[in-house]
Amino acid sequence: MFVQSAAKTDVGLVRSHNEDSLLADVDHQVFAVCDGVGGRAGGEVASQTAVGHIARAVASGGQRLAEFSEGLGATSRRDVERLLESAILDASSEIRSSALNNPELTGMATTVAALLVAGNHGFVAHVGDSRVYLMRNGVLHQLTDDHSVANEMRRRGRDPLNELPARLTEALTRALG
Repeated sequence: MFVQSAAKTDVGLVRSHNEDSLLADVDHQVFAVCDGVGGRAGGEVASQTAVGHIARAVASGGQRLAEFSEGLGATSRRDVERLLESAILDASSEIRSSALNNPELTGMATTVAALLVAGNHGFVAHVGDSRVYLMRNGVLHQLTDDHSVANEMRRRGRDPLNELPARLTEALTRALG
């Protein structure tokens, strides 16, 4: 599988500083975007912690990933899924632990959108409202749905714009930290 990556961050229109962190580890074929949850202390610390932990966790699973990619050994598709899932869950625990040990970082959190390529398979994981898209034949396809109050209401057939104050419609239902 041919993977091409590019990255750019932007502070956006609301915040005064950028809380984005990027991971593009071509050697281990893992890519991630983490966006610190705005309005909370330490969003940039949370996003940096997450990308660092995910990079280390995937690198430590290099042998299993190589086995899966080459069709050798007993490493299954589910094993690769577990590796990525564990990397993200453990990153969340690391963020919480850091916040507990640093009162100025209480409540820090981040979103994550990640892709792990193993052989000709792509494994996607996400938490929050950072999205993953697939571009095929020049057409973008959204692969993930935001973990937000508004999306949860839409899934249940409700209209968030009529039922909630505007400030709550995009509140996250999931984040790391």
